[in-house]
Amino acid sequence: MSNSIFLLTSFVASIILVWTGRFPQALTILTGIDIAAASPFFCAFRAVFGRISQNLALLCIGLVSIDRFLITSRNERCRRLLTKLRATLIVTILFLIYLAISIEDAISYYWARSCKSPNTPFAYTQFVSYFSWVVTFGVPLILITIFSLFTWQNLRFSVQGRRNRLQQQVNRMMFAQFEFVLFERTTKPANE
Repeated sequence: MSNSIFLLTSFVASIILVWTGRFPQALTILTGIDIAAASPFFCAFRAVFGRISQNLALLCIGLVSIDRFLITSRNERCRRLLTKLRATLIVTILFLIYLAISIEDAISYYWARSCKSPNTPFAYTQFVSYFSWVVTFGVPLILITIFSLFTWQNLRFSVQGRRNRLQQQVNRMMFAQFEFVLFERTTKPANE
């Protein structure tokens, strides 16, 4: 199923986010060695793939809610709209878009000695900040809200006998998705 592609991508992106964000901080606290400042390659890798994984992890959760809506549709064409190949293509295109936006950081961070990017233009940093905030927080929450309600509506009208059980499961799924996105976004510092 296509939702497995989105969930796997979200999982891998979350793991990369942990390894590029929290692991270097823990290593610095434990050993006193700042791996980001010591290695220009890791600094550039962290700048690019940390941001990409942060944006991609939550957006894929939103794409899962779209997939659930399409699967529960009464229209046969809608149920077959999102295949594994199309899901892989969507994830690849999103990754390439994020990579194209973040490549400036890779170049700037690679040549900076202290893992700070002094050469990045102000307009670019503003764009990346707002883009990341909208894509990381706004879009997934809107997708989850809209398509979870549509999924719930599809299930309510399509299944009469098992309606209560399915509605309870969808309600739990909707609340879990809301809680995941809100918790994940509100536990991050404002400067990330």
